[in-house]
Amino acid sequence: MITHYKRLIVSLTSVLALMSLAGCSSMMSSRMPKGSISMAQTYNEAINGTGGMVGSGTLKAVRSQVKNLKRRSPDYSAYTRTQENDINSQFPQLPNPSVVMYVYPHEAGGGVNLTPVPGYSTVFPLYQHVYYAMPGEIDTQ
Repeated sequence: MITHYKRLIVSLTSVLALMSLAGCSSMMSSRMPKGSISMAQTYNEAINGTGGMVGSGTLKAVRSQVKNLKRRSPDYSAYTRTQENDINSQFPQLPNPSVVMYVYPHEAGGGVNLTPVPGYSTVFPLYQHVYYAMPGEIDTQ
């Protein structure tokens, strides 16, 4: 009796699984109506405002309104305090000249393990540390 129920449950489960997989095997072209437009065409119509759809071109209209508002509003970025321009205006860096040194081609290592090293240039700052001026010590302009 229990084996009969087990067989019934297994067969019902397999039938349901086959039916659910059969729904996934249909072609999308058979589901879409004839003469429908593609996703790219729908997107272009919505962005560019073509096609006479209700609400078409709303993104383009909003972008143009934002652009007009930006043109009308004054630019206060020069007056805005940031951490960077506070530090740079109060404590400017003192000039630190650099010395350029050329190292000629040579061999490195010792004994039989000599390795050729090509010539190269390197830059050394004159001072080891970066120094800052006190407020009002030098004119930054």
